[in-house]
Amino acid sequence: MERQLWPRLYQLLMQAGKHHDRRGKQFSDAWIAVVYMWSVLHDRPISWACDPGNWRGEPSAPLSLPSPSTMSRRLNGKQSLGVRQLLEQAQQITTEWFPEGFCYWIDSKPLTVSGVSKDRETRFGRAAGCSAKGYRLHVIYNAGGAVTTWMLAPMSYGDAPAAAAMLNNIILKQRCGQLPHLHGYSVGDNLYDANALYDGFKTTGLQHLAAPRKTAKDLGHRRQSPNRLRGLEVLKGTFGKALMHGRRGIERFFWQRHKLRRRHGPTTRMGSHATASFRLGGIQTPDRCSAKREKTTTYSLNAKCSSGLGYIQIRERAVNGERTRRGVRCFPRLI
Repeated sequence: MERQLWPRLYQLLMQAGKHHDRRGKQFSDAWIAVVYMWSVLHDRPISWACDPGNWRGEPSAPLSLPSPSTMSRRLNGKQSLGVRQLLEQAQQITTEWFPEGFCYWIDSKPLTVSGVSKDRETRFGRAAGCSAKGYRLHVIYNAGGAVTTWMLAPMSYGDAPAAAAMLNNIILKQRCGQLPHLHGYSVGDNLYDANALYDGFKTTGLQHLAAPRKTAKDLGHRRQSPNRLRGLEVLKGTFGKALMHGRRGIERFFWQRHKLRRRHGPTTRMGSHATASFRLGGIQTPDRCSAKREKTTTYSLNAKCSSGLGYIQIRERAVNGERTRRGVRCFPRLI
């Protein structure tokens, strides 16, 4: 999959980077983006892509590679604007590779870390049937296969506020002409049953559908949005029920692309060696594990969408059966 996808990504980045200013830069924005995507596609750190030995046999390998400090400065520092804009342009084009469906699904997935993690950006929040510490990935996914927008937030950040933030991003891009007017339906669970979200989706061109909570008693005495009333009427029919049943597609989307694969290895108190790869946008990236009695579990997220492209790595290490370290790194932080 990586070998088939890389030529298209390389050509796309080089073509989009021709119009970027290179004055005062040793490496152009296109080459920085190419090196970054090489590490993301192979699920390796950025420093790995800066080693010429890891480009052997690749005809598109650059003659000289930037240092890891240069990559960090160009991706996260004050000089990162050009590279971010280039990645944004490339991500907008990649969404056109997928057919456009009339149904959009919205949901979130918890990304947990250890409860004793020293990561300052993590928070405790509601996970799948329990309370956990970590992050939450919010996604608006088109039934055709493209990720319309996504957002990474602390676990304590609710689904409704995250949906409002993603809708503001879509509306802003539509006003700037970067995203066309959407058509169809957006489907979510009862956490997205809010009048403001119905109105926000209607602004983007979508009719939102969200089943009310089972404990809800009719509509109450407060004023309801006309868009919510219409959505509730659609849910009563066969067509609305079929759309809610099809919402399971985003669950399969998360499961198929966030698949956990285990390898054989020495057994510790926390279990055998494990590897996990998140596959978003059709990219699958395997991971490596440490040897002997040192166990490392890594979750790597390669996200390709119209609103951001990030490489999120959650790493945990256990030595002699005791948990020693766990943290989250983002390459780069685009949200």
